[in-house]
Amino acid sequence: MTPAEEKRVHELTEEIAGLKKHLVLKSAVMTNRDTADELEKIGELLSEKNALTGLHEDAVYLYLDDGEWFREVKGFVGDDSGMHDCMGITLKIGDTVSLNGYPRLIMQDMPSQKTLLECGCKKIRDCSEMDIQDAFSCAFTVSLHSCLEDYENSLAQGMEMRL
Repeated sequence: MTPAEEKRVHELTEEIAGLKKHLVLKSAVMTNRDTADELEKIGELLSEKNALTGLHEDAVYLYLDDGEWFREVKGFVGDDSGMHDCMGITLKIGDTVSLNGYPRLIMQDMPSQKTLLECGCKKIRDCSEMDIQDAFSCAFTVSLHSCLEDYENSLAQGMEMRL
């Protein structure tokens, strides 16, 4: 890679990190369209970064939906959750802990750090082995999405609209 390409990869990495942080903090109060636009933008930036690096990096995220009004990005799989289990092990988004004998997926602020410690939760599975069914104990629907797929789908929809 040339120095200019390396610089651009660094810029893309920074911009992606900033958008991810913004979505995790603000998606609950953003419009659905604004949230979708930012997720697609991350996919676009990742696509450019992948073209430069030759890698296939993606940003897979957990999306919480109550089926009516409440929709929120609950973190990007593999990112730090800011929490730890009762053994002091740092938890990432997508890790699974045992909560009262049941598997529970770690999302941003869910379950809370207080609950993790009070219930003696221990990490039982790493995010690299994530099972979305571990989220089924939540009161809301949690699904797994890909920013690259969101971006590619938006391009395909744009092509269909032009035809």
